[in-house]
Amino acid sequence: MFSFPANSYQRQLIVAALDDFTPNAAFPDFLGGQYGSNPEVWKQAVLDFLCINLRCGLIEATHRPELSQRRDVQALEVLLRQGDMENGLPTDIVWDALYFNGTEKLNALLEGIGMRTWDAVARGPDSCLISELANLYANSANSWSGYVPGNAILKNGGDSDVQQEPYDEIERLMSESLAQVEREISERDRNDVAEYIEFGEYGVAYELLTCVLDKQQIVYPAPLNIAGKMMGMSR
Repeated sequence: MFSFPANSYQRQLIVAALDDFTPNAAFPDFLGGQYGSNPEVWKQAVLDFLCINLRCGLIEATHRPELSQRRDVQALEVLLRQGDMENGLPTDIVWDALYFNGTEKLNALLEGIGMRTWDAVARGPDSCLISELANLYANSANSWSGYVPGNAILKNGGDSDVQQEPYDEIERLMSESLAQVEREISERDRNDVAEYIEFGEYGVAYELLTCVLDKQQIVYPAPLNIAGKMMGMSR
């Protein structure tokens, strides 16, 4: 199972179907982008987005056909984390120079629901699209070994009736964790985490909260450790 920020994924996929983009240009709305409040969490979110969508065949590396043809997410992860050692390009250059674009598969998906337009970029999450993405990501995780970005799907994505009980417990644990540390973190961070919990994006909420706590050297609340283990994301 894979947790993803639905609004950011929808917007970036629409952009990918209309124009090419680099990692540094991705997710400008997610925590303020690369110059926002939590650049490390943003960077991990972008890496997850690129890897899962390359693996599902929704995006391709514009000038690196070997990545796209093999859907080689492990090679992509090395490029984004360590740079292009073969060509002497450090990581920061790779994030500005490695271009991606949408595939025909993505174009067909968006055209089928009338969302391959610039106007659609400003729309809120479309339930049909998010459900289709959730199913694609779940099927990809079940049939592919190697890089797995996350382990907690959206509460309202896919077959929520079957999976609802674990989500309720994760939501309770995440809310309890936030309540235990809310006086020790900034109002902005507190509100961001609370918003992700509210929208069922528990994996993103976990990553953000643990990042904030690590920066301030605050011990994780016990419920947070339990939630992390339930999602396969414990540190």
